[in-house]
Parts: sequence; C-alpha cells; structure tokens
Amino acid sequence: MRTDRLALILVVSWLAGCTAMAPVAPVAPGSMHVGGLILTAGPGWNDLTMSKDDHRAAWTRDGVTIDRLSVFAGIADGATLLEEPKNSGAAFPRFRATMLPNELVAFTESYLGKLFGEGEAVVTTANVRPHRFGPNPGVLFDAAVQVTEGADRKGVIGAFIANQKLYLVMYLAADPYYFELNRAAAEQVITSARL
Repeated sequence: MRTDRLALILVVSWLAGCTAMAPVAPVAPGSMHVGGLILTAGPGWNDLTMSKDDHRAAWTRDGVTIDRLSVFAGIADGATLLEEPKNSGAAFPRFRATMLPNELVAFTESYLGKLFGEGEAVVTTANVRPHRFGPNPGVLFDAAVQVTEGADRKGVIGAFIANQKLYLVMYLAADPYYFELNRAAAEQVITSARL
C-alpha cells in the first residue's frame, strides 16, 4: 500500500512538472501566420511557442521531447535561426541571402549539429528535391540525427529564400516510431508554406 501511494505521488509530480515546463495550446486547423509565412495546419497540432517572437514558432503532436515542428520565418541576412546561448561557446551558423539550395541543406546540417551538441550528434541529409512554396522556388530534404544519448531523430525540412530572407520549416521526431507516425501530417504543413 505504501509503495502504491509513493508511486502515485511520483507520477503526479512528474505530470505536474511536465505541464509547468511545456505549456501547450491546440493549434486550430486551417491557415496559420508566422512572420509573414502562411501554413495550413491539420488537426492534432499543439503550440509550444512560449515567446512573443512573431518570426518563430514550435508545434508538437505527441510532446516536446518526442516531436517538434519548428518554423523560422523571415530570418535576415547574417542572422541565426536561434539566439546563441551566452557563454555556451556554440556559435550557430549564420544565414546568407545568397545561399544556393545545397548551401541551405549544409546550413541546416550545421545548425542541427550545434543544436544537438558538437561531438554528441551525427547529422546526415538525403533526398534533396526542389519544391515551390507558392511562387518561390525552394528545397525539401530529409534529415537524420544520431545522438550519443537519447533517442535518434528523423526529420523532413523545407526551406526557401524570398526578399533576401530565409523561411524554413523543420519537423524532427523520435525514430523509429514517432517520425513515421506523424510524417504525413508534418509534410502537409511544410509543403503548404507560402508568403
């Protein structure tokens, strides 16, 4: 009886901690706007965005540690996708408005390597293909992140440059199960992106 009570207290505490760390709100199906970028969301997405930054958003279907769709809209020439943590020594790569499609892929690989920790992750990309985001030509590609600790990730990424700014939508999920479970829903959002 005592161990059952202790187990219940631990589970309730853990759930309360999860809720406090990652507030979520359902994303209404339909058109969503992030920094001038229009995305079409299907049902089942939850908004993780905790800041008022109009140019970045994060959504999940199964939880913050399981899967995430990240939106970066209107990233200016010379800027990074995320602000670099102070005193971290991890300098994120900087976007250049003159990047070619293959350079956007390499830029994203470098970003993911820094995000997951240099020396802690191996990032590979594959299946690079052209895609039109409305009238803007861009690129779609797949990514895989092998990490030394924790679940490996797979992802699909769409990116294009318009008006000298970067628009990038990236879905990463735990592999093997969750990536394939939500891949179609994520690709639908990514390929819908337009200005």
